[in-house]
Amino acid sequence: TFGIASFHNQKLLIIFFLIHQAAMPLIFFSLDIFLEHEQGKESETGGSRGTYLTFQNVAWISAPILAGFIGKNFDLPKIYLLSSLFIFPLLLNLSLIFKNYEDKLISKVRLIDTWHSLKNKIDIKRVLFSSTLLQFFYAVMVIYLPILLFEKIGFEWNSIGALLTIMLLPFLILELPLGYISDKKIGEKEIMIFGFIIVSITTFSIFFIHSPNFLIWALILFATRVGASSIEISNESYFFKQVKDRDANVISLFRITRPLAYVLAPLFVIPMLSFVSYSSLFGILGLITLFGLFFIPRVDTK
Repeated sequence: TFGIASFHNQKLLIIFFLIHQAAMPLIFFSLDIFLEHEQGKESETGGSRGTYLTFQNVAWISAPILAGFIGKNFDLPKIYLLSSLFIFPLLLNLSLIFKNYEDKLISKVRLIDTWHSLKNKIDIKRVLFSSTLLQFFYAVMVIYLPILLFEKIGFEWNSIGALLTIMLLPFLILELPLGYISDKKIGEKEIMIFGFIIVSITTFSIFFIHSPNFLIWALILFATRVGASSIEISNESYFFKQVKDRDANVISLFRITRPLAYVLAPLFVIPMLSFVSYSSLFGILGLITLFGLFFIPRVDTK
């Protein structure tokens, strides 16, 4: 990130950008391992994962706002410079907190072998499919929702920015309490079922909305993320109750669902847009997300 902020040579920028993109998944993967290592009772996984995701979401929501203030005059290098400065406290804290952490001896296992090793762990496979479907939903939304709002509905970009901020609020509000609820009250299955039903209904309803009414769009997009945040925390809580920090290969399989979905989404959507409208695309996405009900784990943790 510091390299992106400091250099203006195009080739160097591409190299630094690729390194940045490769390093970020490794950092998040390592944080998963560290958090799982520190996890005491498996019955408290939902709460700890909810806390972890909430801190992430604070960053996701505040970063664009902060970048908007800094980048008013298109001084984009300052944004990357500030971003790089945030990394140093993280590295310092991790090195102090986990200074006595000993890496588990993990043999090199191919992903296909890891998948086959789960043949008797049907519910973990179900959560992997559930996570892939959720990430597919995110990918389509991230890429094509702003296009729909700008080109087809007629919102200006400042209104779109406000809508997207409102849309993300459920991640900040719900994941922590839902994590604790999954530990103490009803378990992940019920939360996951609720999430997929809400996501499917609200995403499908986008097909019927054609007016640039800010309030209606804010409510619908907010509701889609009520469902998505419910699925996300239930996926995280259920999965990490089934694995340990030594199961790095299985955790890596879980985290690969995100880049996999971002590859699959354009391959699926681009041909489809040649014969359906953007509004129809979201109607179809709503129907697709309903298939998530087939990926609900059979055995609950409660």
